[in-house]
Amino acid sequence: MERVRPPFNVTSISEAAACSALDDDEFILECVRKNAEVLEYLCNELDKLKINYIKSYANFIMIDMKKDSNIAFEELLKKGFIVRPGFPNMDTYVRVTIGTMEEMKNFVIALQEVMRNKIGSWIMKVGYLGPVGTNCHEACSKHIKNTDVEIIAFKSISDTILAVSNGEVDKCIVPIENSTQGSVLETIDILLENDKLNIIEELTLDINHCLLAKSKCNKENIKEIYSHPQALSQCRNYIIKNFNDCILKPVESTAAAAEAILDKENCACIANKICGNIYGLEILEENIQDINNNQTKFIIISLEENLSKEKAKTSMVFSTKNKPGELYKILGLFNIFDINLTKIESRPAKTKIGEYIFWVDFVGNRYEEHIKILLTQIEERCSFFRILGSY
Repeated sequence: MERVRPPFNVTSISEAAACSALDDDEFILECVRKNAEVLEYLCNELDKLKINYIKSYANFIMIDMKKDSNIAFEELLKKGFIVRPGFPNMDTYVRVTIGTMEEMKNFVIALQEVMRNKIGSWIMKVGYLGPVGTNCHEACSKHIKNTDVEIIAFKSISDTILAVSNGEVDKCIVPIENSTQGSVLETIDILLENDKLNIIEELTLDINHCLLAKSKCNKENIKEIYSHPQALSQCRNYIIKNFNDCILKPVESTAAAAEAILDKENCACIANKICGNIYGLEILEENIQDINNNQTKFIIISLEENLSKEKAKTSMVFSTKNKPGELYKILGLFNIFDINLTKIESRPAKTKIGEYIFWVDFVGNRYEEHIKILLTQIEERCSFFRILGSY
């Protein structure tokens, strides 16, 4: 036995196992090491949440939930965690038994949910692909409905999404598709790799690219152009026509491009007007994208599902069994149920050549009765099946 579980009744078998373990020095040292590692992780997470705590020499930690300790205790107990009220004269504390690393990661996520939904003392944290001034930052600003939210910039799409997975932020906003360049594959692949993540909302932003440079920089003198690869691609014809001899410098984001040219001469960047204002750059030309109706769709990702039963679209991913006509049969079910498909795309399954995962968007909410029947029939025909969310 590694831990005593509810109902905490120690049998003769468990007592014998414990006595045997006490004679195993190597086992005891390994247990102590693991406990210390998990405790360090938990303390770091509590520091991020600005929660006071007291460490013990045993396998528990006391966390100070202030006046809301009773609520926190009851809610965490309901979620299946081993918690007890604080000791006498420590009635604002909740005593938490240290478990495995996976259990404590789930505990941190549950604690955040309790603080946000039951206590109301939680400040929502939203991650986005930074830095300040990116199109993703603009989309994030439009998504935020109130000021009691902390927005946090990340350097890459993967870092942004993984911040949700590890509990660093409550949700994040990342690009998923552009009207001219198609899907953002990094976003899709990371979503496929993390089965705890859910799409809870989407929004679309008009993308208007500008050519920016430092003050007094003439277009004729520009030797290098910096921007995100997607932005450079969306302005390909403009660049060929006006700057065919320039060196193109791909960077992590359009805002990073604006920042990169601040200490360089005869350089320009492709970004939006907001970047020009933030970094004090001059707009040499506006709306330089090859297609005027240039839009990017962003999705909001969370560990929690969108449980709304209102009309929505649903995203799902699946792999077919290795039989002739299986994909045809699955797609045929949408026709039988009169469901409109709005997107279908394939990605490598990363197992072996020729195996794929299909991403499908369709009109309908997973909680509608006829959609439930449809999804049940689809799942029965699949070797892999997952609903990413209705939103």
